[in-house]
Parts: sequence; C-alpha cells; structure tokens
Amino acid sequence: MQQLFDSIRKKGGGRNSIEKKSPNIIEEISILMEYETAGDPMSGLLWTKKTREKISKELAKIDIKVGPTSVGKILKQLNYSLKCNSKKISNGGRKLTTDEKKERVDREFQKFWYSI
Repeated sequence: MQQLFDSIRKKGGGRNSIEKKSPNIIEEISILMEYETAGDPMSGLLWTKKTREKISKELAKIDIKVGPTSVGKILKQLNYSLKCNSKKISNGGRKLTTDEKKERVDREFQKFWYSI
C-alpha cells in the first residue's frame, strides 16, 4: 500500500511558490508599501492602508500575477498585521451617512442623559 502513495507524486512536485515565479515580489511589495505603511512604534506592529486586493492589482500592473491571499501571506512574512479599520468593523463594513451619524450621536446622548 505504501508503494501506491510513493508513486502518486514525486518529491518536489506541486505548484511552484510565488517567490520562485517572481523572485522580486517581496522587493516590489516593499516598494509599494513605502508610503502606505502605518504602525505602532512602541510595539513595532505594522499595517498597510491598502487592501490585499488593491496591492494585487498594483502588482498586476507591473506584470506580477498574484492573488490577494498570496499577497496576505507575503505581508505576514514582512511582519505586517492583517487588520482592518475598527470603524469599518463597527459600521458593518460600510460608511455611515450623515443622517445615520446624527442618529447615532443622538442615541448615545439620550442613553447618557437618561442614565444620570
């Protein structure tokens, strides 16, 4: 039975890594992130202002075909944190309209006012 599994795939078989296909991808991502990086100097945590999808599209413009998932893995190797804006999370992933903002402030004020 072991011989059957040994013959299915040769050692080193499978898909090539993105680093093998495009050896300069890490350098290109670093160049793209030069002005798009934010971070916490106390903890050394880094994050990017661009989404993985936007980075993937920017790389496609310079003939490096890579998907957002692979971009995320490379960013993780470069010690970037894959976080999104907390405001985006609290709003359900969308921007609030002016009326929604006013209603939210009014609700918070009412809670505060009636809790006194």
